[in-house]
Amino acid sequence: MKTKKIIIILVAIVIVLVIIAALTKKGGKGTKVSVEKASMHNIVEEVSASGKIYPESEVKISPDVSGEITELYVKEGDTVKQGTLLLKINPELYITTLDQAKASLNTAKANSANSEAQLSRVNASYLQQQKLWERSQKLFKEKVLSQQDYDNAEAQYMMSKADYEASQKAVLSSKYNIESVQANVQQATKSYGRTSIYAPSDGIVTALNSEKGERVVGTSQMAGTEIMRISNLDNMEVRVDVNENDIVRIKLGDTANIEVDAYGNRVFKGIVTLVANSATQSSSLTSTDQVTNFQVKIRILSSSYKDLIKQAAGRIPFKPGMSASVNIITSTESNVLSIPVSAVTVKSSDMEKKKDVSGGDKKTNDTPVDNNAPKDEIVWIVSNGKATMRVVKTGIQDTRYIKVLEGIKEGETVVSFPFDAITYKLKEGTVVEVVDKESLFEMDKK
Repeated sequence: MKTKKIIIILVAIVIVLVIIAALTKKGGKGTKVSVEKASMHNIVEEVSASGKIYPESEVKISPDVSGEITELYVKEGDTVKQGTLLLKINPELYITTLDQAKASLNTAKANSANSEAQLSRVNASYLQQQKLWERSQKLFKEKVLSQQDYDNAEAQYMMSKADYEASQKAVLSSKYNIESVQANVQQATKSYGRTSIYAPSDGIVTALNSEKGERVVGTSQMAGTEIMRISNLDNMEVRVDVNENDIVRIKLGDTANIEVDAYGNRVFKGIVTLVANSATQSSSLTSTDQVTNFQVKIRILSSSYKDLIKQAAGRIPFKPGMSASVNIITSTESNVLSIPVSAVTVKSSDMEKKKDVSGGDKKTNDTPVDNNAPKDEIVWIVSNGKATMRVVKTGIQDTRYIKVLEGIKEGETVVSFPFDAITYKLKEGTVVEVVDKESLFEMDKK
């Protein structure tokens, strides 16, 4: 009887132990997390962006006059010097216009000469009538000349004076007409000269959009036709768009690491030469809920690709339009107290404490949530197997670490993974089990 009782007790104990073991295996010792200690690191803060490579100096060639291209002396890829004749536009129309202007000028000069001759004749008549009028006045005062003869002399004098003044104005008008026609001749001469287009600077023809025989529109009519582009490939730059959240951290002179798709993982050095003050046109036309971008230009330093220039026999190894990625270094700090970026989250520390006091996340908790409550940067400190919330202030960061300004001392242990635990699972005093990050990844796969 006693033996049977002992057996029953032993079986019961075994069952209890099995249940406890199962529960322990299922529930573990607590929330599994990986941790890392706050320690000193060098932090390099960067802004990353992608864009295209372009020459720093690029000139768009458009004609000043319209017409058919009759001669084209260059092709894409040619090297040109300033003053090199690039192309000719059919000049026949402009030669005709110039000839007409010159003929009009000759006519104006002839008319001016006639006006001056007429003025000389009228002036002689006017002087004669003036003398007769003066003598008539004297005779009339002496009562030798009749009133009628006096009136006739006065009328002749006044008419000759009017003719003289009119001739003077005609001469002046003819001179103005000559100046106007001369301006037309100058304009026609310029238009004729513009049928020949020359290179405005040294460079390489990087784009040729028109062919011999095509008709082009001059810049006098809207934008005109872009015939070609001449670029100076000695200085190349990467043009990228940076969003409004990052643009405030970039300044002129910041250095950058540049990766060009055509050269694999090779890194070139660059420097920021322009930070736009206004948003890019495409961004400025979008709605307010879309990202606004600003253009940034980064010069590729030639010292970082000298070997490629030698391989290319003096030619620049970059071609306009190549794709590139840049990491702009905005700040660097050495040997600063830091923790993993993943360890920091943002929430209201006051609301978190209220939840802990009122019983955590129970559905029976009727405490209203204030979504407008001030948010703090917080981390979870692990001490004696439990998680404790700590409010911190942070500084610059890179892809792995973030600088801690306040709230943590060197050597303290912070939860660095997983994200869901840091964000909402952990509460004040939660029991945690420290494991390797790799094992957490394995658990996620299962």
